[in-house]
Amino acid sequence: MARTIKSKTNKLKTKRPLISCIFGLLCLFVQLSVAAERWQIVVLPDTNYNTPNALPALADYHRTISQGLTIALSNADFDVLNLHYLGLPNCMLEDCSTLTDQAIQQAATRSGKAVNLALLYQLNAFKQRQSAAHKWYFSLSGRLLDLQSGAQQDAFTVDNWVNSPTKNCIGDCLSMWLNQNLALLSQDLGAVLSEKLDALPRRFQYQLNLHNFSSTEIQQIDSYLKNIEGYVADLLLADSQSKTPMLNQNVNHSSGQSSGQGSGQTSVQNADQNTVQGKSNSSDQSTNQNTNRTYQYISKLNASDLGVKLEQLNQQSVPLKFEYDNTQRQFDIIRTQQTDSWETLSQFITDLFPSSEQKVSTLPTTEEPSPLSDMSPSQQLEVDTNKESLRELQMWQQVRSINTPESYQQYLTIWPQGQHFIPAKAAIKAFKDDSNSWQQVSNKKTSQAFQQYLTSHPTGNYREQAKQQLALLREQQQRKQRQQENKTLADDYYYQQQNYPEALYYYQQAAKLGDVSSQYLLGEMYQDAKGTEQNMRQAAAWYTQAAQQGHIKAQAILGFMYSKGNGVNQDYSQATIWYQKAAEQGHMNAQYNLAYLYSLGQGVIKDYQQAAHWYQKSANQGDADAQNSLGKLYERGLGVNIDLAKAKNLYQQAAAQGNQIAQLNLYMLKN
Repeated sequence: MARTIKSKTNKLKTKRPLISCIFGLLCLFVQLSVAAERWQIVVLPDTNYNTPNALPALADYHRTISQGLTIALSNADFDVLNLHYLGLPNCMLEDCSTLTDQAIQQAATRSGKAVNLALLYQLNAFKQRQSAAHKWYFSLSGRLLDLQSGAQQDAFTVDNWVNSPTKNCIGDCLSMWLNQNLALLSQDLGAVLSEKLDALPRRFQYQLNLHNFSSTEIQQIDSYLKNIEGYVADLLLADSQSKTPMLNQNVNHSSGQSSGQGSGQTSVQNADQNTVQGKSNSSDQSTNQNTNRTYQYISKLNASDLGVKLEQLNQQSVPLKFEYDNTQRQFDIIRTQQTDSWETLSQFITDLFPSSEQKVSTLPTTEEPSPLSDMSPSQQLEVDTNKESLRELQMWQQVRSINTPESYQQYLTIWPQGQHFIPAKAAIKAFKDDSNSWQQVSNKKTSQAFQQYLTSHPTGNYREQAKQQLALLREQQQRKQRQQENKTLADDYYYQQQNYPEALYYYQQAAKLGDVSSQYLLGEMYQDAKGTEQNMRQAAAWYTQAAQQGHIKAQAILGFMYSKGNGVNQDYSQATIWYQKAAEQGHMNAQYNLAYLYSLGQGVIKDYQQAAHWYQKSANQGDADAQNSLGKLYERGLGVNIDLAKAKNLYQQAAAQGNQIAQLNLYMLKN
């Protein structure tokens, strides 16, 4: 048997079976060390993983646990791969509860990547009183899934008791405490896992290519490969039938010259020539039916040991040639005809390591007529058709690489009835359907809608946007939960315990997270000196933040502060702006104050019609001052027509509420 060892630059065509076998094995041992390969591991939650109810939902458990395991395994010289390496969803953004063992194994198979194991973890936690103190119990369990055989390798658990966080530790404080404990637990689990992995036999992944074998021979080789010591698994990647032409000497010589002259042409063009040539020389040609097969082969043997096992295939009567590419970890096993032997060992070494001065053998200089010159019209038509098919194929490949609706439409414009018009139309429809689905999801703007899109569109064009929106919504949800937790504590200290300093602290925490009610209450506390010294500038600052979020009371108070210059520089224009915002939301006092500024022309152009409008709004809500002021406008005809009956009615309403000026105006009107 003859062996060829192929590197990136050197390839040897063998001649003497015995010498090539010995020297080939020697070179294989030299090029490949027997060093163990690193494990390739993905880390993800188990299918039955649920967040423990005892823990707050604000913490990002997946990120903390995954990072802890990654650090421990990387320090132990193992490769931890991102879930996207296998096309799996990001469990920090998406729901991973449906990832069964079979689904994970199928994803690893589809990816074609060298991934050995999946580590599936599950967290359990609960709080228990021990003696006089509360303690938390954390348990982190993991199991190893062999992605190549589908078998479960091992399962293990680490646990720990930890002290509860300090009193009133919520929000970021609680997240930090929880993440610290989970990180330590994850690294402990990673250390246990490292010991387990060291005890497992290493795995090696190869590609085996079988060339030019009959179906019977393929079956025999397949059976032999599965029975080699150290076999783990294999995956059939490709299986094809082909006819190999067996030409006589004259035909070989002619075709060799033709191919040499056309070396710059594409393989399809050469195939066109061979087709025509084969027809004209059909009497000198015969064909054999061959099978080519490609495996992904996983073994516990390193390349050198596996090569020795494959050598034993040569015990069959079929002549074989072996090639190994150490950069690709690829074995080629080729069924060949017996070739001439090498004349000397030195010739073998020269062929194995050619010098830079060696060139390709010079082709014969004898000119031969081109086989295309004597073609019939039908043969010429066939060649032209093949060339047209080649151009269409080249464009289709480019269209697929671009993969946009416009590229597929361009293909259909040029080849409306081309070989690929059906998949082109299907691709355009898929793009439209995907776009429509995303538009509907974008209009809903809910976590459920974005998650549904990710589930139903595994290859959608808007997956990244969906993940970003999901992350944003979840961040907002966590932020809102922290706001509520701080606000609840602050309200308890403020209203129940009257512990204003503590209330001030927790209102500040909630306000910094954007809680508008807390921002307003902080303004009140700084204004009224509750839990702190009076600070009108701080009060104005917090009122401003609440007002900018639409808090109606904060807008009204801020308008008053600008009109009086309390905590801010006096500015009637700013007062008008904030009064207007509050008045439009129906704030009675803001409506009266806005009308008052319009009646005086402070911060705005004097406008009695606008004054009457806003006095009326406030009077309708029962404001006695607004009723009296609006009555005065009707009495004098300012911004409204003079109407003494209306003026009297408004004075009476205000006077009934004890407004002394209205009582005086009513007395004056009667007399």
